[in-house]
Amino acid sequence: MSWIFNVVWILSQFLSTTLVTQASTILTSSALKPQPPTLQFKYCDPDGDGKIELNLEQISQEALNYYGLDPNDPEAILICNSDGSYVKLNNPSQEPTLEYICQVVGPLTDIAVNDVGDVFVNTFLSIYKMDATDCSYSSVFPVIYGEVLNSLSFDTGGNMYFGFADHSKVYRYDADGLTDPYIWHDFGQGNAGGDFVMVDGKLYISWDDGSFNRLYEVTVDADYNYVSHIDKMELPEGTYGLASEFGSLYGVTIDWLYRIKLDTHTFESVIYNTFGNGDWYGAAGLHEGMILNAALFSSSSDANNNTNPLPPLWTNTQSGQQTIYVRIENETTGEYVIHPVIITVNNTPQLTQPENLMQCSDDEVNTFDLQLVEDELLQNVTESVVVSYHELPEHADSGTDPLPVLFEMDVSQKTIYVRVKNRNNDCYAVTNFQLIVKSSPELAPLVTNRTERSLSQCYITTSGRGYFMLDEMYQQIVMDGNSNYILKYYSSFSDAQNGYNRIPKLFYSDEGSVYEIFVAVTNDDGCTSISNFFLDGNCVKYTLDLGSINFPNFFTPNGDGIHDFWNIYGVSEKLQKETIVTIYDRFGKKIFGFKPYNIIGWDGTYNGRPMPSSDYWFEVATPIGARFTGHFSLKR
Repeated sequence: MSWIFNVVWILSQFLSTTLVTQASTILTSSALKPQPPTLQFKYCDPDGDGKIELNLEQISQEALNYYGLDPNDPEAILICNSDGSYVKLNNPSQEPTLEYICQVVGPLTDIAVNDVGDVFVNTFLSIYKMDATDCSYSSVFPVIYGEVLNSLSFDTGGNMYFGFADHSKVYRYDADGLTDPYIWHDFGQGNAGGDFVMVDGKLYISWDDGSFNRLYEVTVDADYNYVSHIDKMELPEGTYGLASEFGSLYGVTIDWLYRIKLDTHTFESVIYNTFGNGDWYGAAGLHEGMILNAALFSSSSDANNNTNPLPPLWTNTQSGQQTIYVRIENETTGEYVIHPVIITVNNTPQLTQPENLMQCSDDEVNTFDLQLVEDELLQNVTESVVVSYHELPEHADSGTDPLPVLFEMDVSQKTIYVRVKNRNNDCYAVTNFQLIVKSSPELAPLVTNRTERSLSQCYITTSGRGYFMLDEMYQQIVMDGNSNYILKYYSSFSDAQNGYNRIPKLFYSDEGSVYEIFVAVTNDDGCTSISNFFLDGNCVKYTLDLGSINFPNFFTPNGDGIHDFWNIYGVSEKLQKETIVTIYDRFGKKIFGFKPYNIIGWDGTYNGRPMPSSDYWFEVATPIGARFTGHFSLKR
């Protein structure tokens, strides 16, 4: 191990000098930094009051990614190449772009950044410190012959870690330079496949177990000493390096940089190696050795004084737009910057759930005007909006594949998703309604004369007026066997279509010369069909024949020989012989039936038992189809 003692003095002098120099420059005012464009966050408020609960931890992280400690030095990842160069990936969390930095020696197997921003690279045999201003470098750490140095990193305390491809030991060199490099931990098997980087107080290692690259999560104590580790997950094959930048963990293979989602154990692609400088062997976040904290405040004075930080979950106190302030501080040096952050909360259109659109049709294809829902849908919307209709909820959310407002469909029911977007911002709301096609009642077709379909049976009132019961045509009109439809009658087809000038179901034959009746039949779904029939005008003749019918208003079947029977009289002998009289009680129960010509009349009994005093109804039916109804009283 004599090689270690040869480099201890070099490392000690180098690291100590660097730390003292950097610590002497402390920024205490954001005014000393050039200001980038103000970071803005825009939200949509679903309830329309202009206020919303915000996750400030997410905003702090994005502000840290955007501003960094130096607005001219935002988030970035350094990647070393097999040809001995290294590049910088700018804005890895937003719109990543690659930038060539330096050519060193080759091949480079890893790259690292310490807690004060110094860049180090290594080959299989040596570690170098870089000067990015002129791409010069100096050898810092030679290794003994036969060892294959393949990993290099710093923790947030400035301690250096390095590992080899041919054994399971990880070495550390402390930031104070007071001790020799020593074995930090021996994992017993496998070897370092990549870096050792810090994220949220944990040390993460890409470890080659001989078959796969595994992600080890190492718990360390306050002095960064090993405590324990767990095997977190399998990494993509060939993950030779890890990088952390502003709280995010990244992995790198020879041709791919990806983000590691620790909470879901998934990977998110960032960028592929198309730069043309060989394979990627290692990576380092430009600020991964630093501890940068970001906190949000309601005023710039609170941010400067580091007092009254806003809680992790916070609701804006000013509706519409409000400015808060982020303080980004290097925990090691005390350097900090303050930047405004604009929070804008726009109202989401407040939609009213529309009624479903329904059509009554028996056609195979039906056309709906989707815009018919808009009066109801937008009755509480005050903003200028754009309305679009979609077949799928995901299309409504993305605003893609809108439907034509005159929409044709060949099914009986369909869900339509409607998106209403504010014209002045990206806020939108989505709801849905149904398109429903219901079947109309199946009716007999329209006819042109009374010989095809007519109502001939009529009735006579006690005053001698003849009338038709139009509902008696139900069975001839309704063809699908349903007995629960609603029938309404009109004297013309247009009236039936529009529901105008409805005529009563009991239609008197002396009320004009209407002989064609149009009937609108409506089912339980509200669908209506129209048919027609004719009236037989002979009801007027029947009225004349029956106009002389008389009957007693009461009778007293008590055996005294006076009014003991009830019968009609005044009918011609010819009609009387064939006329049938039926008597009912007040509940509609048939009590007695007879031909008035054959018997003296009803004696007031039912099956030989006397009926009680009450009102009774009768119907007179003649052989020519005329009917006459009335009522009388039985008194005892």
